[in-house]
Parts: sequence; structure tokens; C-alpha cells
Amino acid sequence: MHAYRDAARALRTALEYWPAGREDDARLAVVGQLARCAEMCSDYAEAVTLLRELAGEHERRGDRCALAGVQRRLAIAHELRGQWESALTAREAAAVAFTAAGQRGEAAVDRLAVATHLRAAGSYSAGLETLGAVRADAEASGRTDLLLRAEGLRGNLLARLGQAREGIAAVRAALGELGARPRVRAASRGTRGPRPAGGLTGRELEIMLLVAGGNTSRQIGEALFISPRTVEMHVRGSLLKLGCRTRAEAVRRLAELGTLPPDTGTR
Repeated sequence: MHAYRDAARALRTALEYWPAGREDDARLAVVGQLARCAEMCSDYAEAVTLLRELAGEHERRGDRCALAGVQRRLAIAHELRGQWESALTAREAAAVAFTAAGQRGEAAVDRLAVATHLRAAGSYSAGLETLGAVRADAEASGRTDLLLRAEGLRGNLLARLGQAREGIAAVRAALGELGARPRVRAASRGTRGPRPAGGLTGRELEIMLLVAGGNTSRQIGEALFISPRTVEMHVRGSLLKLGCRTRAEAVRRLAELGTLPPDTGTR
């Protein structure tokens, strides 16, 4: 931390004495380094100011890829300061820039974050509309992980709009696309098929997908027509198999295994 603060002081001094209109590329690089130092030191107010300067310059130069990356960093800085409207604007700008740069998979990441912001704000219909764009970007880029995450969130939004059955249908469809539907027990004894990553049963994976979508045990129970206690039993079994202590840790573990993407968090 001290090293970053020392570096920041040196960079500020360099910018203070930088000759106007000279070596603009080098100056832009120094501004970027100073912004990174501010982020590492949790000085998000300064980071926001510097990142806005970077974004303006990248936009002036028409560098869409660099602009997209800076807008994403700006969104994160706003999120860490609790400035949700500004964060939403930056996320949307990042998605637009990534699309213009031909990186639709990255655009899907930021649009998914936008949908999560909208859910937290209670704008469920707007969130569903945004997820339509997420799906298009994810399909175009072959990002199955983002498709799965989007469908989990879509199921959650539908449930919040009072459409629980439609929500669980969306989740089951996503699982079906991955070939991870719940196993059907044969009437006679036979060889069992392979289980999903982590050794989870189809039902456990189905529930963990709903967990990743931000659903409570009660909401999951209502969608699957089982009791919240049964949901908790399946969650505990999943945690045990994955060697995790919390739901969030389990979702991250499944993401590492390539089965579920991590949740983006809610406010």
C-alpha cells in the first residue's frame, strides 16, 4: 500500500510539471498509472476523476477497446462508492464500447451487471429486457457460462414478477442446454450416468443455479414445489460435496469447475 502511495505522489508531481501539449501518449499512460494507484489505495474519488479523463481521451481518439476497459473500471469505482446510477451509466457505456470493438462476450459481461443493478433497483421488467441483449451477445460469442448466468437471473426476475413457473422453466431450459438435467431413476437397476461437476446431483445443481441467481430458499422452494427446509438440505449437501462453508463460496467453486458463473452480488 505504501509503495502505491509513494508512486502516486511521484506521478502527481510528474503531471504537475508536464509540458502542455507535449508527449500526449506518455502523459496518458501516466494518468492511467495514477488511476491504478488510486484504485489500489481505495482512493475512489480520485480514481473516478482520473478514469473520466482517460475515458474522454480514448473516446476522442476513437479507441473503443481502451474506452470499454476504462468505463468498466469506472463502473467498479462507482459501485464501491455506492453511486449506483453512475455505475449503471458506466456499465452501459462499457457494453456499447465493447460491442463497437467487436468484443460481444465482454459486452455481455457488462450488460449482465446492468441487469443485476436493475434487479436491485426493483426494475424487473427493464432487467428482463437487458437480459435479452445479454443472451444475444453471449450466443454470438459462444459464452455458455454467461448464458447460464443470464438464465438464472431471468428466472429470478420472473419469480419476482410473480411468474415463478416461467422462472423455473427458464432455469431448467438452461440446464438442459448444458446436458445437466436432473437424472431420471430407472425402474430397474442399471448403470448410473455421470454426475455434473463437483459430484452434485441434477437436483442439487438445479438448486445451486437458482442460488447463483440470487433466490432465497423460500423462492426456490416455491419454484420447485418443495419446502424451504428441503432446499436447505440440498444446499447443505452441495456445500459438503464442494468443500465449501457458504453459498457464495460454493457458487465460486462451481464457476471454477466451469459449471456455474459467480454471482455479481446484490445490494
